[in-house]
Amino acid sequence: DFDDLDDAINQRLAEGEELEGVAGLLAASASTLKDYKPTEFMPPIPKTADKLVSIEDLPASAKKGLPKEPPQKEVCIRAFVFSGEGESAESFAKLLASAPASVDVVAYEWPSHGSRGGEAPCPSMEALVDDAMDSLAPAMAELGVGGRLEGAPFVFVGSAAGALLVSALGTRLRRTKTLEPAAVVILDRAPPHMPLLSPQGQALLAGDPDAFVRAFRPEAGGLPPAMRNAWLNDLRLSCDTLKVGSHLFSCEVLVLRASDNTKVDEHAKCKFRPAVLKIEGTEETLTVPVLSSTRVGALKKAVAEAAGVDAESISFAQEGAAAAAADHEPVSDTAFVRGLKSFKPKPYQWPHPVAVIGAGYNGIKTAIEYLKEGREDITVFDRNDKVGGHCWITAANKDSKLQTEFAAFHVWFGPEYISAEQCGGAGAWPMGWDCWAGKQQVLKHFQYAAEQYGVPSHVCFQTNVSSLEIVGGKTSHDRYYKLTVDSLKKGAAAEKPFTFACSVMYNFPGSMTRHRIIDYPGEDEFGGQIGYGMSDDFTYDERLRGSRAAILGNGAFAVENARTCCEHAVEKVYLVTRRKNLASPRLPCWFVHQGPIPTPGRMVLKMFEPMYELCGMGDPWKYSAVHASADRQNVSIIQNSRF
Repeated sequence: DFDDLDDAINQRLAEGEELEGVAGLLAASASTLKDYKPTEFMPPIPKTADKLVSIEDLPASAKKGLPKEPPQKEVCIRAFVFSGEGESAESFAKLLASAPASVDVVAYEWPSHGSRGGEAPCPSMEALVDDAMDSLAPAMAELGVGGRLEGAPFVFVGSAAGALLVSALGTRLRRTKTLEPAAVVILDRAPPHMPLLSPQGQALLAGDPDAFVRAFRPEAGGLPPAMRNAWLNDLRLSCDTLKVGSHLFSCEVLVLRASDNTKVDEHAKCKFRPAVLKIEGTEETLTVPVLSSTRVGALKKAVAEAAGVDAESISFAQEGAAAAAADHEPVSDTAFVRGLKSFKPKPYQWPHPVAVIGAGYNGIKTAIEYLKEGREDITVFDRNDKVGGHCWITAANKDSKLQTEFAAFHVWFGPEYISAEQCGGAGAWPMGWDCWAGKQQVLKHFQYAAEQYGVPSHVCFQTNVSSLEIVGGKTSHDRYYKLTVDSLKKGAAAEKPFTFACSVMYNFPGSMTRHRIIDYPGEDEFGGQIGYGMSDDFTYDERLRGSRAAILGNGAFAVENARTCCEHAVEKVYLVTRRKNLASPRLPCWFVHQGPIPTPGRMVLKMFEPMYELCGMGDPWKYSAVHASADRQNVSIIQNSRF
């Protein structure tokens, strides 16, 4: 706490101790600048390229929705903003845009951040101070001894690691230019002689950055590598420390901190001990921190709330004790929990079961998600006699293949399936499968995955949900869907229609269910084969070898059939289309699928360029689906067909 630190410093000075940071401040206060007597408004802050950023320098995307800058600045004071770990000048766009006309505000851009993203990060806080001093040099020369604005007021604002930088800059400016800010604002940072991380945190950051990210801020694991590495370097710099007293300025220092910090400090002073809770009759345990003042009733209420059960339905008992512990008793080091099946939250119980319409990819995945959590109250309806869905069972032809890499398409996609017993256990993934698996392999996977989790026994095959009626008000707990289900079985196996009530309904109707049927003049005179490239309507056999084929259309299935024709040794393939659609080469396709965040359109098209040139497909930027700014920095791709 800054106030406590000031009291400690005053005490040490009173006892005759010399403190380097304080000595510098006292020495600086002895030298004075001229009194600043303005005769006109200040000129704008002089800026070095990309290092000091004003609202005018930010891209248009960062200024959307922000207040417009006053038409005429009448600057009476200058403000310099220093961002923190993982931040950039754009992080303070709102502050830059909302400053009054009397204040000229700029933000210092760290190397490797924002507009300086192409630069190498600073290896130390000292190097960062050098860079910041270089950035401030023209402005400070105007404010220093002999400058045209000698003695004019300026403000430093530091956020997190930027606050540490402000303290270091204050010491440097005091020593080299006898300059002091008129005010300092510190946001969310402890005094500069305190490192950001504990010794254990610093060791983990240095030895295993991935483990550090998982423990410190898991969501940062999804950042692009360059952004993540820059943030980790910022954290290392934040662990640098300055001399005691470096936080002192001759001006007022306003320290703003999060309101919950006080609660954190209070908890840190508490002495917690671990209490092991065991569910009676099982091996499941839960270790929780408790205080000596924690009572059974309070912990029982917390456990019941987390598990989704009534607190009155469970009780605690000490090991070997027959009687339950009273609510007013302290929690023992080991306690048995009675009346609870698991510490995991109990699933919400709806009045009626869950219905899933469609047993394709999404239908199978949804059923697996329910069943692996022990939810058996689920029923799936599908028109086919097996899982797989219309797209793969009916629409796909025998030569159809995945347009998405199998590793990202299979229904076991996700970290929770990596070591699941139903999937073979850790490391026992399917071997020998194609990257872009064919129809039969995909259907085989669907069937096997569904069987491993017991999905088929929950599917009503060869049924069609023909109508739906909503029963109950919008906010009623008893509201449900009344489905009419028709049987598609024929002959002796035919069944009568029936109704099915469900509280939750997932609807996955599938795709490619309606064909656009066109009769072209002259079909009866054409000597070759005519057919649709879907649903095995067209016969792919030796008749295609050495022939020429025309494919009418330019959607995803048309492009796939072009590949199929090539696989059957067709001499020449023509795509006949009103306009050319973009088609994605495999490498950009893979890149987009594995990326942790959506890939920018301009990056996708840049990846297309060399491959389109190799294939003679023209400039991808000139396709009708592409809408780009003149500098090609902002791109939208609007196309009905998948690409």
